[in-house]
Amino acid sequence: MLRSVGVLACVCATWAGVAAAADQPEYAPPPAWVKPAAIPKTPAPTDGSPTQMLLVDEQSRLGPDGDEIYVERALKILSPQGFNISGALAKTWDPDTETLVIHRLNIIRGDTVIDALAGGKKFIVLRRENNLELAMLDGRLTAAIQPEGLEIGDIVDIATTVRRRDPALQGYSSDMDRLTHTGVASRIRMRAVWPSSKPIRWRTTDGLDAPKVTKGSDGSELVIDMAGVETPKPPAGAPMRFADLGSLELSQYGDWSELSRSMAPLYQKASVLTPGSPLAAEVAKIAAASPDPKARATAALRLVEDQTRYVFLGMNDGGLVPAEADQTWARRFGDCKGKTALLVALLRGLGIDAEPALVSTAFGDGLDQHLPMADWFDHVIVRARIGGQTYWLDGTRVGDRNIDDLVVPPFRWALPVQTDGATLVRLEPAVLTQPNSEELMKIDASQGGSAPSPAHIEILYRGESAAANRQALASVPRSDYERYLREFWTKTYPWLTVSSVSAVQDPVANVSRLTADGFATLEWAQNPDGTRYYRVPYTTMGADVSFKREPGPHQDAPYSVMFPYSDKRVKQIVLPTNGDFVLVGDDIDKRVSGLALHRHARIDGGVLTIEMTTEALDREFPAQEAEAAGKTLRELAKKDVSFTYKIRSGPALAVGGPPAPAVNADQAAAERGDAAAQFRLAQMYGHGRGVPLNAGLAVYWLKASADQGYAPAETGLGWSYFSGAGEPRDLAAALAWMQKAAAQNNPEGEAGLAFLYSTGSGVPRDDAKAMAWAQKAADQNLASAEELLGQLYVRRGAADLPQAIAWFQKAADQGLPAAEVHLALAYQRGLGVTKDPARSLAWARKAADAGDAGGELFLSDMYKRGDGVKQDGAEALAWLRKAADRGDLRAERMLGQAYLNGDSVPADKDQAMVWFGKAAAAGDVVSQQTLAALSGHPVVTAATPPPAH
Repeated sequence: MLRSVGVLACVCATWAGVAAAADQPEYAPPPAWVKPAAIPKTPAPTDGSPTQMLLVDEQSRLGPDGDEIYVERALKILSPQGFNISGALAKTWDPDTETLVIHRLNIIRGDTVIDALAGGKKFIVLRRENNLELAMLDGRLTAAIQPEGLEIGDIVDIATTVRRRDPALQGYSSDMDRLTHTGVASRIRMRAVWPSSKPIRWRTTDGLDAPKVTKGSDGSELVIDMAGVETPKPPAGAPMRFADLGSLELSQYGDWSELSRSMAPLYQKASVLTPGSPLAAEVAKIAAASPDPKARATAALRLVEDQTRYVFLGMNDGGLVPAEADQTWARRFGDCKGKTALLVALLRGLGIDAEPALVSTAFGDGLDQHLPMADWFDHVIVRARIGGQTYWLDGTRVGDRNIDDLVVPPFRWALPVQTDGATLVRLEPAVLTQPNSEELMKIDASQGGSAPSPAHIEILYRGESAAANRQALASVPRSDYERYLREFWTKTYPWLTVSSVSAVQDPVANVSRLTADGFATLEWAQNPDGTRYYRVPYTTMGADVSFKREPGPHQDAPYSVMFPYSDKRVKQIVLPTNGDFVLVGDDIDKRVSGLALHRHARIDGGVLTIEMTTEALDREFPAQEAEAAGKTLRELAKKDVSFTYKIRSGPALAVGGPPAPAVNADQAAAERGDAAAQFRLAQMYGHGRGVPLNAGLAVYWLKASADQGYAPAETGLGWSYFSGAGEPRDLAAALAWMQKAAAQNNPEGEAGLAFLYSTGSGVPRDDAKAMAWAQKAADQNLASAEELLGQLYVRRGAADLPQAIAWFQKAADQGLPAAEVHLALAYQRGLGVTKDPARSLAWARKAADAGDAGGELFLSDMYKRGDGVKQDGAEALAWLRKAADRGDLRAERMLGQAYLNGDSVPADKDQAMVWFGKAAAAGDVVSQQTLAALSGHPVVTAATPPPAH
């Protein structure tokens, strides 16, 4: 990790004690080179945000004795939510190379300017280690303050300077300003000055006006001054290089080669192998074991990966300077810089050509378009050459066993560090010769009917996917290993009853094979003519996607594709022996959205076989193809494979066993065309009441009832289309059925329409229409509509909070937990009501006692902070665990964090990995990143897709 650690995703923040007095900021007026900027008297029109940025003034002085960065921000508070501006007032710096100077913190109220630092008030300085759980120590400090007495309408004006003197940069200067504000800023100014002795180059990107540059006898000045500025939004789905918007880059480096040369001495010194050292002895062991350079390189890589753990050191020049190889080996830990220096020393000692290479995990795509500067790079790896072939080695990984299995990393560009300098090297991934993953599913449904169908499923992962899977499983405690695998299979295939599981790892071949055996519950459905049919799960090839983009720059940018990627899926079903079958579902052979999609189905010898493959053809596809591609993918998402089944002889095919008496009665009435009975039957199948859960039959009877104009069924069918339960997700169909129900004054249909308008699902978001429909449903005492109406009043701002509270109260009086949680929050913070901790606690407990995960989480937080109740970590943990046991993603992630930090429970990394794993398996991105980081393996989303369906 290099100095620019800010580009990495922050998983959590931990405050770890007050800084020493020597690490305090200075308090002084702005330096003489700064030119003040006036705060606009007339703000730009507001968009309803809680705050409005009036002024962002960023000025840089790139001088011969270091760089100075001056920043002033003036922020106006527009609503109660706008009081939470602590982030805007917190200033972070590195005390080893930087000095923070605070110039002023003023509160402007009308014509009155209040000095918030009067009377000797100071910022509180805290040491902030954002990524302790990721084994990262950067030593940065944060100065924070919470001004007292803020009022709505106040303008908070803060100005600071950071002086940077980094000896590792050898006097080179660089800086980057970027538009990052939300809403419309009344004025944006970027200014930079530099002396004639500094050959500074500059570059701007879309979203900024052309700068005005003037040259004088003592140097140059660059100014960009803009009014009414919005931060430009990158085009959705575009490669990262098109997100480079609204930025100004300044750099003294003439080219990438100059940057490479400037970094070379740091690694030249750190990569020296000291004769007679313990590390030299390790080199001798490796050399004696094999004369093969590949075997030697593999052994060196394994030594660094397996016998030195990863710890980022960003202190004492650690932001750029690698620890020496002998020191890293003696410590048995190091960051990417130290591990790279160690690996380079080992390889060179073994006679292998090796050098460090700087890479960017965030700005790789488009790096070649930027000006050279050290801040782009946040990672360093090794480029080795053996037998005319290039290998990219990363000492921060774990589990690599053969360098021939290593793939080109996904960073797009690398900058080799050489004493003579080097230019950027493009990192091109090799075309896959085998799929990343292969799935084989076999189901024996020969007995038909309700008989359990023996099932066998296996997934084979290769390459990076195998390595990631292997590391994830290695982090699971042995006591939870089988349970972890069982939960993986049942979450992936809910219709599978698992009897046995296994996982076989082959690090040498770099493959991982997961298998499950058990019994499948086939959800047979029935046509009105008595013919049964079965829709084979996970056989669609498309997706319910849209490639539409909101207005903004680069509308014609291509769309990103996960590349390289390939998967293969084979599904086999042994068909019942007493029927005639007709296969339904066309073969597919299409190239769309940068993917090659293939599906072939056949019935041969009483066995249905479906073969499906997906392969990425390139990194991206043109925007001109997007509209047609989206339409094709949505159409393909509706085309699964099914087959009809007509019994030749023997008893009729039972659907899930003997129905309950109530089902018998409603079944008969439903088949006679009774719409109410059809709806009741749909509810039974949809909720598994008296019959096995069967989404297909639920939708079948909902359609039959809705087609007769039965309003409750119309609403139910609308929700089925909205959620994709039993039918492919179709927001237009959901809207149409909700409208039919609402036209009959059905309160559930009216509430459904209100929800669609409030979320912009299938229609443009329209709060006015949402409120109108929610009001109609609420007037009929529908609790969910009352709760939604309360949310809509909250959106309108502080003046409407009493109205919101009144509707939340109505819904809570009917026992709706979501409304109870809203009331708990209102009384906790005094939003629309008088602050009342006791009432907040009572409402939170009522929701939690009802088994609502939101209530349990709220109550957990109250106990944790001692808010309205005596602080009790054990009780907080107990309520958090209740929510996590219900499968709530937030609770699973928070419980993982509790185990990781030892918060009210003994620190237990294994248990943390289990809970992060649960949330990650259900799609929680933060947990996926944390899990990957804790296991020591990079997050490789493109090469580690979820099991293919």
